[in-house]
Amino acid sequence: MSGGAWEYMMSGIDDNSTGDGHTGKLASGRHNLYNSGFKGKLTCPQCNDSGVEVNHEITEITEGIDLPTDTRYYDKYDYSTSDTTYNRGHLGDATKETGPFQSVIYKNQTRRAGSWYDDEAWFAYSAVPWVVRGGGCYGDGLGAGIMDFHSNNGNIYINGAFRLVLSF
Repeated sequence: MSGGAWEYMMSGIDDNSTGDGHTGKLASGRHNLYNSGFKGKLTCPQCNDSGVEVNHEITEITEGIDLPTDTRYYDKYDYSTSDTTYNRGHLGDATKETGPFQSVIYKNQTRRAGSWYDDEAWFAYSAVPWVVRGGGCYGDGLGAGIMDFHSNNGNIYINGAFRLVLSF
């Protein structure tokens, strides 16, 4: 089960449209190029990705799929501008129980890892508001474990899959 495909789930941060971090709505994605396709606010419309020009005027996706109205179908984490605020995790989805989290050096790079099998743990935040789990291919080392989770901009990867997660 370790590695092989990023697994998508409906999991991301609050869209913060009221400024208090608690709107009850899941953010659509990072900006107009990288988003989930669900209607909703974009968390980083001014972000520029490696020279890729984005339309800074678009702050919300208004065409697309409506998010489910029943929140039991997705995990929503409090809004944050930092990927190190792990206290926003939920029991049952590996974002809380796999801690404590620490920085580790792996292949000359600083990575964040959880205490279960040292799998990588990068929490969603405003620049990358969605979550993927399970890691990439075996060669990704720390990033290929079953307890791995990463932030994502809302776009899908070609080698993605999905898993069902129950959290409370």
